[in-house]
Amino acid sequence: KLFVRGLAWETTSQALRDAFQHYGEIEEGAVITDKATGKSRGFGFITFKHMDSAQRALKEPSKTIDVSESRSADQAQRKLYIGGLSYETSNETLLNIFSQYGEIEEGAVAYDKNTNKSRRGFAFITYKSVEAARKAIDDPNKTIEV
Repeated sequence: KLFVRGLAWETTSQALRDAFQHYGEIEEGAVITDKATGKSRGFGFITFKHMDSAQRALKEPSKTIDVSESRSADQAQRKLYIGGLSYETSNETLLNIFSQYGEIEEGAVAYDKNTNKSRRGFAFITYKSVEAARKAIDDPNKTIEV
């Protein structure tokens, strides 16, 4: 199963599957949407039937899928998925930690509107430069609120 980030808001689940089908048989492929609005959340998942198909896909880490004119070409390289967060992690804490790598364009912990707490312990950070995103990736393990 592969996590695919940086999708254009218009990308459909079918377009995502089409982009990965030449690597091997796909069991499931879906763009994740907001349940309330039905709009894409900018990421999705591809599940291949065989591990070697996923490995082939990973050998080409950057792919172009439904590039939209309104979306900058390098945004996919500047946007990072941050997983494994405590449900107590605040936006302020997240931004303080990740701003050490460069200027942040936008970043937020995914919150549940009803409880005002982190939904699933993840967030997205979009840096203003590809270089800043690479610095953050080069330091993959970060301790946030021990």
